[in-house]
Amino acid sequence: MASNGSVKGVAPDANLIALKIASSNGSADITHVIAALQWAVSFKDDYNIRVINLSLNSTVAESYKTDPLDAAVEEAWFSGIVVVTAAGNAGTAGDAVSYSPANDPYVITVGAVDDQNTDSPYDDQLATWSSRGTTQDGVRKPEVLAPGAHLVSTMSPGSAYTTMCPTCMVGLDYMQLGGTSMSTAVVSGVAADILQNPTFPAAALPV
Repeated sequence: MASNGSVKGVAPDANLIALKIASSNGSADITHVIAALQWAVSFKDDYNIRVINLSLNSTVAESYKTDPLDAAVEEAWFSGIVVVTAAGNAGTAGDAVSYSPANDPYVITVGAVDDQNTDSPYDDQLATWSSRGTTQDGVRKPEVLAPGAHLVSTMSPGSAYTTMCPTCMVGLDYMQLGGTSMSTAVVSGVAADILQNPTFPAAALPV
């Protein structure tokens, strides 16, 4: 967070297109998600859509070979859009990574790291609640980890979260939350940075 109270994201200059598919409390119907993905594919050239962030999971565990949401994210991926999705927050549960779209081998599935609220990388730890494991089709997930604990992000106007978690509020316009949904947005931003500048250097940590 900046000293003036504003929040700067990973790709602050990226043009964002928000496709609303969820209610004020965050619940959504899978058909709405699929419709939004199809819209993004149809209009990707008109709006230069190059990355899709999916901070969500289905509630039904099904093989990516038959799941309709997995089919929709693959259509986006094969059309040239980078699809980034949340691993989920089920830790090491047996079915932790068995839900679409996180279980699809054609998308980037993101787990969460807890940076312990410090700038040092040496105390970073895999968040205990971050989903990881093998899908029902034998695919290891997630592919990548990113900061996902106690991150500050923008609050959507009229969101039910203002009353659902008043202690999460940071001022009137921001919230502080943890989850792979948050880490997914970080990776989506990095993907946008790389696509904008293919020579974008990877971060180097001291050894």
